[in-house]
Amino acid sequence: MSSSSTTSSSEVSLQATSRRFGVGLIAATLLGCDGGREGPWIAAFEVAPSVIHIDRGESARISFVIRDRRAAAAGFARASGPGVQSIESYVTFEGSGHRQRTFLWSEPKSGYKVAIWDGTFADGRSRPPATGSYRVWVIVTDESGHSERFSRRINVVNPGGAPVLPRTNSGRALRELAFDGARAVLVDEGGNSVHVRAVSGLLPHNPENNYRLDYTRPVYQAIPDRGPIPEGEYFILRNAVQYPNVVDGEWRYPSGAEGERWGPLRARLRPMKPGSRDDFFLHLDVAGDGTAGCIGAHPDDEAKFNQMMALIHWMTNDTLKVTVDYPNENERRLVLAESTR
Repeated sequence: MSSSSTTSSSEVSLQATSRRFGVGLIAATLLGCDGGREGPWIAAFEVAPSVIHIDRGESARISFVIRDRRAAAAGFARASGPGVQSIESYVTFEGSGHRQRTFLWSEPKSGYKVAIWDGTFADGRSRPPATGSYRVWVIVTDESGHSERFSRRINVVNPGGAPVLPRTNSGRALRELAFDGARAVLVDEGGNSVHVRAVSGLLPHNPENNYRLDYTRPVYQAIPDRGPIPEGEYFILRNAVQYPNVVDGEWRYPSGAEGERWGPLRARLRPMKPGSRDDFFLHLDVAGDGTAGCIGAHPDDEAKFNQMMALIHWMTNDTLKVTVDYPNENERRLVLAESTR
């Protein structure tokens, strides 16, 4: 976990996705045998996306790998040397170091580190982010006092001067997450919302879809592993956001699920009333070919998904209500058409 502060505010620290780089490289960077892509400690540093639009509810993922320099290639032996003492990342407005947003990791261990930045700064989270170019830094200091740092640029677009709402640590609880078969909408108690294009069920081009049917249609919701999540009410528990890591060279969630298929993070959807289907999650539809019943955010809306998951991760609610309600076929066509605009 990271804490964001120059004061006492916090921001989400989650694990990065293998969508950007393959599992082979993931294992190599963790073992410190990738040929020195960046530095002795820091590898695979990325800011994604490199442009965020505030009025669209977008946030950026700051992700990087901390190598285990004390593990030899393939992990067969241990090497001596200093360990990591501290890990931090911060964002500044280019040309000025006065405004700063800092992310700190309380457990400076090797592995994937991620923070979500929404364009705001610690000295005024409610202030609208200014359009401009910003610089993201990552700094790692080892036990001997040696520091390593790298930076990336990110551009913020906010011509209308919109504030970031909904926003983590805004003091507003989350009200509901609603899914209608084409969109997932997260709303806080102030009526502020984040909209993400989403799908549930297998699309015709999914490699697991032998019949090439559009299993996202509500008529298929009773079919396990192919149809969409059944209509009804669900909930997400507080602190329920999960993320994968590399275990024995494989990209896995705690349950053993493959990280490449599930994306960078997910949250379990629990039914209010037990039914014939269960084990659903909210996650990124990495390949854009649908899901086996989970709610999958469109890969082109990853920036909005970043913000949505940060909000869920830091929600003050004990539970978040999730409503699944499909329109009839005629209404569904209109909803689908509207979601593609």
